[in-house]
Amino acid sequence: IFYENGLVFSVLLIALGAVISMYTGWLIVKTAEYCNATRYEDIAMELYGKNMSRFTSVMILVTMLGFVIAYIVLLKSLLPQTIEAVSGSTLPGWMGDTTGGHIFWSALFSYAVVFPLTLARKLSALRFSSLFSFFCGIYVVLVLVFVCLCDRDVNPDLGASLEKVASEFRLTAGGIFNCFPLIVFSFMYQPNLPSVYAELQVKKPATMARVIIYATIIACTSYTLAGYFGYATFAMNPDVDNIM
Repeated sequence: IFYENGLVFSVLLIALGAVISMYTGWLIVKTAEYCNATRYEDIAMELYGKNMSRFTSVMILVTMLGFVIAYIVLLKSLLPQTIEAVSGSTLPGWMGDTTGGHIFWSALFSYAVVFPLTLARKLSALRFSSLFSFFCGIYVVLVLVFVCLCDRDVNPDLGASLEKVASEFRLTAGGIFNCFPLIVFSFMYQPNLPSVYAELQVKKPATMARVIIYATIIACTSYTLAGYFGYATFAMNPDVDNIM
């Protein structure tokens, strides 16, 4: 995002995505409160009837499948590369960065990780795995910041790289169309909101509003730090176009 649009416009795009996400999230919470609903299907049933409830169920299913498929595709390619980079050894073909390895990691992730997590009947049962994921995300952001600021082998000229990122400003249709879908996807927590709201101990719209605001602020800060320092790390690299 920062490579495509520069510092100022990238921050504005992230802020715009955050505002849209908070507003739509707030509307969903108010609708769930009005309909006394715990699912989107319940909201559709209350407002539009059985046919729309079925249609909503199909759309939610397609959306969730899209999320899962995206993560599986990403993991099956990145995980073998990461293991080889960390271990310094080459994995066997059936679990390496090959077609067979991709099938192996996809099946392992689907049936050893995703499937057991789907057995929980309430979202609150996933609080520890969600907390672990949150800390993993924060760790990745801190690693990007640390590498940029402290690793001179990767980023030999810190001052020049930070100045380059801070001074760039691009405003192109291609940059917007390439980056805005990614920003929308990054803030897309709406599918879980009715269920999360239903399980709050203090079930009030004001309480959920604070949850949405705090979560969005943390996400906004994390995305901005990761984008800025991630780009600054490789900004002076001659191969920056291919890296980005």
